[in-house]
Amino acid sequence: MRGIRTAMGIAWGLWSWAGIALAAVPPTATVQGTVRGDVSAMPWRAGKQELGWARVRIWKDGILWAVTRTETGTGRFAIQGLPAGPVELEVSRPGFIDFRQKFHLAPGESVSVPIYLQPDPNYGLIVLPRLGTAMTSIPGDQFTLECQAAEWASQWKVRLATDYFTRPLELQKAEYGPKNVWNGTRAGWQLTVRTPPDTPAEMYDLLVEFQDAEGRRRTSRQPKAVCIRPAYPDSFLLMPYQDFHLNWFVDKPGSAGEVQADYFRAASLLNPLFVSLGDDVGFEKTERAPPDDAVAMLHYLVREYLDVPVYLAFGNHDAALTPEGHEFYFGPRWQLRRIGPHVGVVISYDLYQLKYEMPAEQRRGVAELLAQVEADPENRLLFLAGHRSPFPPGIHKPFFPLPFTPQTRTWFPGNRDDGVTIEFQRLFMDALSVRSMHGWGGLNYTGRIVRIDQWRRAELLPQLALPAVAWSGPNNGTQVRLEATVRPVGQQVWTPPEVIAGFSQLPPRWEGMPEIRDARLRFVMPKGQYQCQGGRIVQTVPSDCGQFCLVYVSVDVLGPTATVVVQPK
Repeated sequence: MRGIRTAMGIAWGLWSWAGIALAAVPPTATVQGTVRGDVSAMPWRAGKQELGWARVRIWKDGILWAVTRTETGTGRFAIQGLPAGPVELEVSRPGFIDFRQKFHLAPGESVSVPIYLQPDPNYGLIVLPRLGTAMTSIPGDQFTLECQAAEWASQWKVRLATDYFTRPLELQKAEYGPKNVWNGTRAGWQLTVRTPPDTPAEMYDLLVEFQDAEGRRRTSRQPKAVCIRPAYPDSFLLMPYQDFHLNWFVDKPGSAGEVQADYFRAASLLNPLFVSLGDDVGFEKTERAPPDDAVAMLHYLVREYLDVPVYLAFGNHDAALTPEGHEFYFGPRWQLRRIGPHVGVVISYDLYQLKYEMPAEQRRGVAELLAQVEADPENRLLFLAGHRSPFPPGIHKPFFPLPFTPQTRTWFPGNRDDGVTIEFQRLFMDALSVRSMHGWGGLNYTGRIVRIDQWRRAELLPQLALPAVAWSGPNNGTQVRLEATVRPVGQQVWTPPEVIAGFSQLPPRWEGMPEIRDARLRFVMPKGQYQCQGGRIVQTVPSDCGQFCLVYVSVDVLGPTATVVVQPK
C-alpha cells in the first residue's frame, strides 16, 4: 500500500506540476490586416486596390517566426500562434516599398494592422538582373549589371544580401552611356563588379546604391538576382518546364494556391544549374485576380522556396500583363546570361503568341544573341528560354534561324516524354515541352530533368516524382539540434484538387530518381560549431548579427530516405 501511495503521490505531483506549467503558458497572439496600395501607375491592374499575394513575415529577436501571404481578391492575412513581446511585421510586394512596423504583443492579443503600400520610385533602377533571372558567378569572377539612372549618379555601391548576411561586391568600373542598357537602346549605367574570393555559395538579393544630384542616397533591391557557386561544374542537372500556369491557382486560398512551391523546393534540393519556365507562366487575369497577382505569386514562390536561377519565357496566357507590365517587372524582352565559359542562355519573352506575332526588332535581337553564342568556340551548351520554332498557323518558317543545325551539331529534342540519351560535343536545347504536363493541377511530378555529364553525354530523364524534405523542427535558428529527412518520392498518396483539361493519364507508378547525388540543404542554427551525420558540411557562414550561423550540407540519397542531423560538436 505504501508503494502504491508513493506512486500515486509522485503521479499527483507530476500532474500538479504539469497543470501549473500549462497554466503558466500565456495564450498566443494574432496579427492580421488588409494590404492595399497605390496602383495608379499600373494600368494592367485596372484600378484594383487590394494587393493579393503580398508576402507577410513576422520577425522576433532576429528570428523569422512566421511567413504567410495575403489572399487574392481581398488582400487579407492573419498570423496566429505568436508569442507575446516585441515583434516586427514586414510586408513586401514587387514594385512597392516594403512596409515594416514594430509593436508589442500582449498575451492573447489580436492586433489588426491597416497596410497601404507606396510605389517604389527606385524599383526600375536595376535593369538586369531581376528577380530569379540571376547572374551566375564564382568567387573571383567579374560580371556586369545594367542600371537605369541619370548621368549625374555617383558613388555607386553594390552588395549581395540574404536575410542573415551581406557581402559587398568590388566595383571595378561604372560607365554611363546613351545606349548602355535595354539591349543598347536606352541611356544608363553598366557596373562591372567582382565577386570577392571569400563569398559563400548562395542565392542572393542584389542591392544597388548611388548618390543623386541632391546628395541623397538611393537604393534598389532585386530579390534572388545573383547566384554564387563555388565553381562552374562540368556535370550538372537542368530543370526545364513549360506551361507552369500560375493563373490556375493564383486565386485559390491556402496551400491549394501554391502547389507549384513543390517544384521550387525540389529544384533547391536537387541544385540544378538553372530552372526554365516557358510558354504560359500564367500572368493572366482571372475572375478574382488581376494578372500581376500571378507576378507577385511568382515573386513569393521564388523568394521563399527557390535557390537556383529561373529563366522565363511567356506565352498567350501571359499577354494580359501587357508588354509594359512585363518590362516593368522583368526588364528587356530578350536577354543573355553566361554561366561560366561553356554555357549560354538566351531569354526571349515571347509575348507574340497571343496573335502569333513577334516584332521584327525582337526577332533580330534573339537571332543575334543565338548567333553570338554559337560563334563562341568555348560554348558547349546553348539554351533558349523561349520558343525555338514558333510557327504561325499555315507558315512553316521559324521566326529566327535555328543554331546548331543537325548537319553540324547535335540538337536535343524538346517534345519527348520518354527518356533519351545522346552523345555530344556541343548542344543546343530549346525550352523543353512535355505533352502530358500541360499545367500543374497539383501534380507532384517534375516537368523534365536533364543530366549533363562531363560535356559528353546528355540524358533526358523520364517523368519523375518530386523529392521532398521533412524537417524535425523550425529551420530558423531556434533549434540547437535539427534533423532533415530527404525522400526521392516526396508525396506517395496524391489526390488532385480538381480536374484540369489537357492532362494525360498519370504514370502507373510513383518513381523518383534512382539516386540523388549532392542534394543541398541549408540549416539555420544558433551561433556555434556543428557536426553533421548523414551528410557533408560544405561551408558554415556566420550571420551579420552574430546570433546565427548557416550550415550548408551536401547529402547523397541512395535509398527510400536519407536522414541528416546537424548538432553541436
